[in-house]
Amino acid sequence: MKNGPKSHQMIDQGLVSLAWLLLGAWFGGFLLFGVGIAPSIFRVLSAPDAGRVVGPLLELLHVYGLIAGLALGAIAYRLGCDRLRVWLPVALGVACGISEFVVTAGIDRVRPQAFGVGATELAQAQFARLHQISMVLFIAVGVGTIALVLLYSIRLRGHRTDALRGRIS
Repeated sequence: MKNGPKSHQMIDQGLVSLAWLLLGAWFGGFLLFGVGIAPSIFRVLSAPDAGRVVGPLLELLHVYGLIAGLALGAIAYRLGCDRLRVWLPVALGVACGISEFVVTAGIDRVRPQAFGVGATELAQAQFARLHQISMVLFIAVGVGTIALVLLYSIRLRGHRTDALRGRIS
C-alpha cells in the first residue's frame, strides 16, 4: 500500500474508531459498575465481604482507565487534536492510576486493622477517608469520560466536527 493521503486517511479513520471503542468501553464500564454492579453487591453482602468482591472489579476498571486514558491522549495527539482533547484523557487515566496504585493500595493496607480482630478507630477513620477519596476519584473520572464523549462529538456552528479533532469539516 502506498503511503499517500488515502492511506493516512484510512489510518486516521481507524484511530478514530479505536478511540470511540476505548472511550465507549471506559464510560460504559464505569457507568455499569457505579450504577449497577457495586450497589447490587453492597446490597446483598456485608460491607467487608462486598469490598473483597468489588475490589478486583474496580482494579480492572482502574487499570483499563489508565491504559485507555493514555491511549486516547496519544490518539488525539496523533490526529492533531487540541490540547484539551489530548490532555483530559491523560489526566483521567492518571487519576485511575492514582486511585488504584495509591488510594486502593492504602485501603488494602488499612483494611485488616479497620475490620479485623482488634480493629481501631484510627484505622477505621483512615479507611473511611481513603474510601471517600476513592469515590471522589471514581466520580470525577466518570464525569470526565462524559465530558470526553461530548468533546469528541460536539458540533460547531452547525457543522459536525472532524471526528476527534475539534475542527470544522
